[in-house]
Amino acid sequence: SLVVGKQGSTIIRLVENTQAAVEVTRGVPVEGSEEDHSTSTVTLRGSISAVKDATEEIEEILAQHKEEVESLPIDPLVQQLWLMNKGEGIQAVAKLVNEKCRDILEGIVLVNFEQKSVRIRAKSLVMPTAVEMVRLEIRLKESTITRISTHKAVIPVLIGKNGYGIQKLKEGAENVVVDANRVDGQISVCALDQGEMEKVVSAIQSFLVDHQVRVIQAKPDTFRSQFRILLRSKIWKELTQIVTVSRDDEKCAIVVRGKSEDLNKGCEILQTFLDQHFVNIVSITQHDVGALLRGGKESKIEKLAKENDVRLSVDSGKCVVEVIGKKENVGEAAKAVDRFLNGGEGVRVLRVLVDDASSSMLVGRGGSNKATLEGKFPNVSISIPPNNTVVLRGPDDDVGACEKHIAKLLVSSYITDKVVLNRKNDKGAGGAAALRGHLKAIPVITTIEDTRILVRGTRPDVQYALSVLKSKLGEKVEGRLFLDASQFKSLQSVGRESHIAHVQGSTGTKIGMEARTSSVTISGSRDDVRMAKVQLVQFLGFLFSDTFACEPVSKHAISLLGHPTQLGTIAEKCGSFLYIDRDLGKLVVSSSSPECVAKAKEVFAEKLAALEGMYHEVELGIDSEWLISKLIGKGGNRIKSLRKSLDVTIEMGDTSITLVSDDPAKLASAKEKFDEIVAQERAECYYVELPSESLSAFMGLKGNHVQEFEQQHDVRAQAMRKHTGGLRITGEAEAVAKAKTAFEEWLASQNEGKEDCCAMYEFDASETVTLTRLIGKNGKRINDLRRQCACTIEINVDKRYMKLVASDADSLVRARKIIDDVLEDERSQNVTFHLSENDMGAFIGAKGAHIREFEKAHGVRVYAMKSQAGALQISGNTEAVYKAKLALDFWISVRGKSPATDESNVEKKYFFDSAASRSSNPTTTTIPADQPPPAQSEFPALGPNAENAGIIETGGSSKSWASMLNTGTDTDVAKGLEGSAADGPTALINDTRLEGEASIIDPERAQTLVGLF
Repeated sequence: SLVVGKQGSTIIRLVENTQAAVEVTRGVPVEGSEEDHSTSTVTLRGSISAVKDATEEIEEILAQHKEEVESLPIDPLVQQLWLMNKGEGIQAVAKLVNEKCRDILEGIVLVNFEQKSVRIRAKSLVMPTAVEMVRLEIRLKESTITRISTHKAVIPVLIGKNGYGIQKLKEGAENVVVDANRVDGQISVCALDQGEMEKVVSAIQSFLVDHQVRVIQAKPDTFRSQFRILLRSKIWKELTQIVTVSRDDEKCAIVVRGKSEDLNKGCEILQTFLDQHFVNIVSITQHDVGALLRGGKESKIEKLAKENDVRLSVDSGKCVVEVIGKKENVGEAAKAVDRFLNGGEGVRVLRVLVDDASSSMLVGRGGSNKATLEGKFPNVSISIPPNNTVVLRGPDDDVGACEKHIAKLLVSSYITDKVVLNRKNDKGAGGAAALRGHLKAIPVITTIEDTRILVRGTRPDVQYALSVLKSKLGEKVEGRLFLDASQFKSLQSVGRESHIAHVQGSTGTKIGMEARTSSVTISGSRDDVRMAKVQLVQFLGFLFSDTFACEPVSKHAISLLGHPTQLGTIAEKCGSFLYIDRDLGKLVVSSSSPECVAKAKEVFAEKLAALEGMYHEVELGIDSEWLISKLIGKGGNRIKSLRKSLDVTIEMGDTSITLVSDDPAKLASAKEKFDEIVAQERAECYYVELPSESLSAFMGLKGNHVQEFEQQHDVRAQAMRKHTGGLRITGEAEAVAKAKTAFEEWLASQNEGKEDCCAMYEFDASETVTLTRLIGKNGKRINDLRRQCACTIEINVDKRYMKLVASDADSLVRARKIIDDVLEDERSQNVTFHLSENDMGAFIGAKGAHIREFEKAHGVRVYAMKSQAGALQISGNTEAVYKAKLALDFWISVRGKSPATDESNVEKKYFFDSAASRSSNPTTTTIPADQPPPAQSEFPALGPNAENAGIIETGGSSKSWASMLNTGTDTDVAKGLEGSAADGPTALINDTRLEGEASIIDPERAQTLVGLF
């Protein structure tokens, strides 16, 4: 129809203008078409130019009559205005637009609203005109909007409840729109009639005159507290009768609203109040609440409030203290509270972690012990909250003294425990009185009752006494290693179950951890418990190198310094937890402070030095039971007589005797006399051990030879029952001396031509435990070995050797085979680890490189177990396996916390120690990961410890998660493994040159970690 036109006018014009024939064919409706009309076809015929011109004109006609939609933004206020009175405003605009567009083209232009815009629908030919007219109308109306700014606190009052306030302002002007923005405080007014709008604007301005606003800024952190105090004050009622007061939480300000003349008075009253009620907030912990409030009217918070003329309020829920008062006083009071809680300016705050048992002891029944402590240190506030952290607050010197006194109490406080008796175990142990006799050397108080023995003393001493009693009763023994509470907590968090399993497996004990007493418990036989303790102490020394110490103490020193009073004195001087472990014969020091541990060792060393002139120890050897028996005498009569005559204390050990006196002159005299007695006894007795064949030859057939020997030399010769191969010759000193010479001549004749019948075994310092185990309890095991080997076996623990003497070479070979098997069993140890697939691959390394380095560094063999996926077995002697196990555990724990190293992009840096030219930067070289380590000869000026070189790995551009360095400067070099201290290696983990963090560990730990990577 557009092409044909009205009564064909358009098509006639086309023919006239273009000289082309135009034919229009109406078609049928298209199936599926959404529009309800038919499709028509226009056919053009004529010259090329005529058809082209006709086509262009038809396309232009169609384009001009195509409908389009446009949207124009509009101010919501104008939109609201045009919608009033059933859309009277928008209708008027639409009418105006249509009148204008009809002059251009017949048709209707639709104008309506769509959300926040005006939507125009029109034909393309008239769309520009329609858009321009609507845009002009919007601009004209928006230009009439009046905007008034005020404080946002006034807006709610202006609007009123349910909009009543605005309705009242619009009375008599219904065609006015008022918008009040609560966020920015802007009021916008728009109207169809200018007169109505002016009336409403005037009413709003009059309203704002009576609602002036002033803002008083407050501190953001105390704004709410200060306003809350204002609400609860007496002045609030007076103030609100003059002005309206509210708060602006966003800007942390107090808003005052009212008439101009009232604002001045109200703000003056408010400002005066705020100056008198300045607020400061001090953050505290939950445990600080009790320290501040304890004591009621005499509490610390009341004293601080009075001293600083402020009001102090504790909010335990938010853990804060509100300080309220004059500004100049509040600042000082806040500092005083913080100083009391956290220390500073001569005030010290100390937190000491204790276990449950120690916490209960410090509090005492009904708080009696705590009260005594507070009475002794009146300037120190002592708080013991439920978390077992003792908090001391007060002057620096007083707090330090109180801390050391608490350390003394923890070391010297007494407990009571018991051992239950029954007929069976009581009878086997020789009765309660005999049991009590075994505890004479332990500073405990024992009480015998019908069915039990009560033991009272310090916790370590009582625990040791119980283990002695239970051992004698044939029961399972429980030993303990006591630790400082903070150290015990660290041990729990480390998670070293594999170490515990290793110790349990190698000693046959059961190990647990008791938080109540901060102790590691070990259950088993007494010998096994002792061995487990030895291994655990090694592990604790490795784990807490600076805060755990285990110092050897001789038996006589234990008897003199092992009393709770003496230990308490040491603890009071150093402020650390310590005790004597009588199983190990060592002083155990445990603390969270390296300085306290060092001080304890220093004080104890001074104590030991002071004892040097107070005792004399006579070491008799492991085969001197006969001498001890003779000195004790029948029923102990001789030793009692000696103590009385010499006027000193005489303590009997298994293989030694100690004389003790606090009078050096008296001790010197007693020493001289006692040495003469021992020399006399030794002169009257000659003891020797022989192979069984030699002993039988000396005894002769039916004892004929020994009887002849006795008669000839006027002595008595006895074969010892307890010691196989032992021979004792006794008599007058002169006769014994001659008999000894004769016997040695006889023995030499017997051994003539048998020089190859002796063998010597030497042991290093780490195998002292192995020698002790070979001897066994009371020499039982060594005696069994003598019987099995049919030879003489001499062991010297101090000089660390074992000597075998056999009757002939064949006997020696057999004996050595037995001893070698025993040593292999003692030294051999197997430990199994389970690793993840990634860890297994990393530990084995490329072509097994890492695992070979590990084996070489620790002297062990490592096998990947085919029967168990991810299982590794470490084999070797006990000491080597133990250290290798620590190193592998360390490797696993560090690897689990850090990104894995890319094996394909690893560099190995070798650091060698140079004694000749040590500097802060060691000699280094870098080689690709797939090449072997460089020869030491390639490095210049290598020091004597070059063989102790370590390896550092870094993965590509990212830094390695661990490093190993066996060298250092003179200031950080630890005790050397060889040569002087200056030539020794130092191990750095996370070296500062690679990672930015560093921690120095001792050489033993360095050796443990060498070769891991």
